[in-house]
Amino acid sequence: MAQKVEEKPVKLDARSRDVIERAIKAIRTYPDTVDMANWVEHDPATPGAEGGGNAAPYCGTTACLAGHLALAATGRHPDDADSMRTGNPKYLYDKLPRWLQKKVRAVWASLPYHGERVAVGTIGLAILGQKTTEKWDSLFHASNWPTRYANQYASGNDARSNAKAVIGRIRYYLRTGK
Repeated sequence: MAQKVEEKPVKLDARSRDVIERAIKAIRTYPDTVDMANWVEHDPATPGAEGGGNAAPYCGTTACLAGHLALAATGRHPDDADSMRTGNPKYLYDKLPRWLQKKVRAVWASLPYHGERVAVGTIGLAILGQKTTEKWDSLFHASNWPTRYANQYASGNDARSNAKAVIGRIRYYLRTGK
């Protein structure tokens, strides 16, 4: 018999819920932008990226769950894709609304090690109502997701299936806190 998961919905303020819904809408509308292997990366092969098109919401940028949350919070595409590859998404942090910057600083301060740089994961955790990095792996590494979503993403034969897995993971977390 399957073990029942104790459901404890995540309590979030309206601004955080709005950011999450914008990220979900972008993922659903543009499934080709989902890539759980990269926080945020400019990819000219993404549909809509060619010729500066805007068929994709962030002009050829792909992102994982945390990256989509960070991009939805800024409402902009990254203007310095190379800084994402070097692990310095400070430009995204600088574009966040002040209410969210405060939450991100609190999550970042919970790390036993931290410097001047902020990670996209800390932005995502702050949006999802976390005050520490305890759930980093279970939220942002698909291999650590609940089996249903991990398998759906891992076996995803197409972008739409992967996007559904990511959206399902977000909704599951919001409903259960796990």
